[in-house]
Amino acid sequence: MTKKITKHYKTEYENDPVRLLLKNNDSVFHYCKLNVGLENILYDGIFKLFPLGETNDPWEYKEKNFGFIGSYTPDNNDAEESKKMNSKKKDLNDFMRIHARFSSFCCNPISIPNQPINDHLYSFTKSRMWSQYGENHRGLCLSFSRRKLENYIISKYSEKRYIIGNINYKIKNDYKKFIIDLDKNEDMLDYLHKNKDHLLLRKNSDYISEDEYRIIVFSSKPVELPTSEIINAIIIGDRFPKIYIDLIKNIAENKYSIPCRKLIWSNGMPYLTNS
Repeated sequence: MTKKITKHYKTEYENDPVRLLLKNNDSVFHYCKLNVGLENILYDGIFKLFPLGETNDPWEYKEKNFGFIGSYTPDNNDAEESKKMNSKKKDLNDFMRIHARFSSFCCNPISIPNQPINDHLYSFTKSRMWSQYGENHRGLCLSFSRRKLENYIISKYSEKRYIIGNINYKIKNDYKKFIIDLDKNEDMLDYLHKNKDHLLLRKNSDYISEDEYRIIVFSSKPVELPTSEIINAIIIGDRFPKIYIDLIKNIAENKYSIPCRKLIWSNGMPYLTNS
């Protein structure tokens, strides 16, 4: 009798449509604290992009040193040439750190071993992400549709105004990417697009387990996306406060018409539940 119940449960769990939705490669995941997820993203219905310089990654919050090539102007002295180069460097650094507004998501691995219950291999069950970004399992992991995210960005911004892609964790420094030819007078957006993989879509290999997918919009004004047009599921953490469970389920069902599941851990393995 026990074997039949176990087999039935496993079959039902494996075929759960919400679980299958989260395992789909279209789903990407954003971990956040309880107050940010519940109050801002879900209740207010606004998903904000933030300046790249506000991250805690020194590759992104620190200035980059650029070199310059180009014909020397005899009429100008060395001090003026140096001032011109420093100004160009500052403008580029400020643009990347202040006007490059972004958000990060975890994407599912492309290849997953075929196991009966393999939830631990997917990006909504990353224990370190729950600990670091999901408020020690008290917060949320919001699932968004990659297709809807990209369609929204494409519909609102010109092609030069956004960059979308997966992070490369193995790229090595190529100092040629830090050389700016002053004679070309290249447009800043053209330069960043040409060198996006080296300047904007890379991180230290220490972050490789995050499987990051990133959206960047270049804008001097705040960038806000409507949550209702991009979200497809809500996952609450193992330590999510019980007092908020009815509230968040009500928001999921009545405001967004999307599923809400709780991720629990048993013997070191993650499982989705309805409670």
